[in-house]
Amino acid sequence: MLADIQNNLSMALANASHGDSPAMEAWKKDVIAAGPKIFPVDPAMPMGPNGFQVMSSLMHKGKFDADFLNDYGQAVVKYEREYPGDPGVAWRDTAHLDYPPTGNANDPLSGFMDALGHNPAASLDFFNVSTGQGDD
Repeated sequence: MLADIQNNLSMALANASHGDSPAMEAWKKDVIAAGPKIFPVDPAMPMGPNGFQVMSSLMHKGKFDADFLNDYGQAVVKYEREYPGDPGVAWRDTAHLDYPPTGNANDPLSGFMDALGHNPAASLDFFNVSTGQGDD
């Protein structure tokens, strides 16, 4: 049941990401801005997944807006590159964000790559920009 809820929420967010209302544009910016923020699972402990991990766990289904994917992906990559330590530690967390739980780390690039796989045009844009190849 949790896997179905996660899949349905993923598809709902993907569909909503195509909206261009001021509220939706603000939501997209807020999601990206919340990427580095920690969301504690237990109020007694300040540890938990960060916003990139939470959002990426909801990106495995549906076709997200290409501009949103590009902006989101650039933010995730920048965060990982600028993390002041071992990048593997950046995504280490004990919360299980994917259902059924796989035991894999909550690496947000996994969900992001799934989202790119559902939107070939966004994939081309993202990889052209990230590799310095421009808009060709």
